[in-house]
Amino acid sequence: MAFINPTKAALQHARARVLLVGSGRMGHIRAKALYSNPRFEFCGIVDSNVKAAGTLSEIYRAPTFESLTKAIAQHDNFIDGIVISTPTPTHQPLITEAASHGISIFTEKPVDETSAKTSALFKICSDATKDKDI
Repeated sequence: MAFINPTKAALQHARARVLLVGSGRMGHIRAKALYSNPRFEFCGIVDSNVKAAGTLSEIYRAPTFESLTKAIAQHDNFIDGIVISTPTPTHQPLITEAASHGISIFTEKPVDETSAKTSALFKICSDATKDKDI
């Protein structure tokens, strides 16, 4: 049996493995969108409030994680993207961690509380993707 290395074109048709971060009101809305979209594999819900995450977990049959670090480790660092649906002051550490793993990021607006902090986060993401085929 031969191992076939998939081409970039073949990978473009694969389902993106996505985590939802946050299980509040917007998390519920985004969970439904992720679950129902055939382009995504809904890989889990990250929330420090495990009880709230558990509610979504029951509806969408997705595992729960109390931190992004644990979710990434559980998936052997193979996550394509995260959808951040948490309060603005929590975005910076989540974006920084995801960028450090080369994970694509979708976040609510505002990205951060000031334009300077937002610019710094854009730079972190830009620097994380330099010299990568993303």
